Amino acid sequence: MRKLHTTPLQRLRWSLLSIPIFVKTLGIGAIVATLFGGIIFVRTRQNLTTSLYEVLHERAISETRMLANHLERPMTLHDLIRVQEVVDEAKKTNPDVAYIIVRDDQQQIIYHSFASALPSDLVVFPERTAHSANTMRILDTLREGLVFEAARPLVRGYAGYVQLGLSDRMVRIQVETLTISIISGLVISVALGVGLAAFLSFLITQPIQHLKRVAGQIKGGDFESRSLIYSDDEIGALAEAFNEMADSLHHYRQEVQEREKARLALIERVVSSHENERKLISRELHDHFGQSLLAVL
Repeated sequence: MRKLHTTPLQRLRWSLLSIPIFVKTLGIGAIVATLFGGIIFVRTRQNLTTSLYEVLHERAISETRMLANHLERPMTLHDLIRVQEVVDEAKKTNPDVAYIIVRDDQQQIIYHSFASALPSDLVVFPERTAHSANTMRILDTLREGLVFEAARPLVRGYAGYVQLGLSDRMVRIQVETLTISIISGLVISVALGVGLAAFLSFLITQPIQHLKRVAGQIKGGDFESRSLIYSDDEIGALAEAFNEMADSLHHYRQEVQEREKARLALIERVVSSHENERKLISRELHDHFGQSLLAVL
């Protein structure tokens, strides 16, 4: 008989505990696989993104240093044609370069790699130390995404300045590729986890279902039924204890039947004895009264 559950918490607890073991095991397998895969996904994606952006940061500085080395001589000689060639060549050979801006010693733009007009946020030279070898800033643009811009003075600023912006397009592509790969692995992990949980649930529930059927058979009067012992674990110990209980119940039933037979035999002997006694008394009375009547007559 089930207990009454009055409070919502008790009803919720009863409902959760009443979920079949098969469903519980599947749920646990799916939850564990999902949580484990999710944590691995988040941590791997964060670490990879951080590492790639650090590499992009260093790459922007390195690319700007190399470009500055190629521009120092033509800028010192005011060879604008050579400056354009160097900038165009750098933009062509490196597809991640979002833009290149070359300024004179007065920070005025003398050439840039944009096909159209220069964006307004890049017109003004950012506030920074003029003679700093490596200065960085990160721009958030709608078209290129994040742009890591490195600026470097040419001949300590006496020949001008160069700004180079590297887009994070390749970083985003690699992160998206990794994301797809991790999600695919996560789906496979969840499927394997659910499959293993289903197999484990089958191993757990099969002996229990068999034990339930045997209990129903014994309840129906078949005291010869016994549960199969599938393993040597807790469920196997439970099946063994159930069989011992069934044996004890069968022996007790046999003893009760034997005692019932003995009781019935005893009752039968008592009844038979009473019948014989009544017959004897009746016969004696008949003989006594017959002799008395004969004597009176």
